[in-house]
Amino acid sequence: MKKLAVPFLSLAVLFPSASNVFAAPHTPAPIDKVEFIGMKAPQTPEEINTMYSKASAEVTYKNGTKKYSL
Repeated sequence: MKKLAVPFLSLAVLFPSASNVFAAPHTPAPIDKVEFIGMKAPQTPEEINTMYSKASAEVTYKNGTKKYSL
């Protein structure tokens, strides 16, 4: 039984990585520029202790559309 299980277990581990070979190639987005939009410095202890900032980014694509990211 062990002689039969080893090949099947190895195929089960290797198949997911081998199937990605046939996936469509990644085409990068046509980005023109990325602009960082800063934030004010935190003033209160609550603002200082927050884990996330309020800064964002603006992405401009080559076709002129803009997308904001927080």
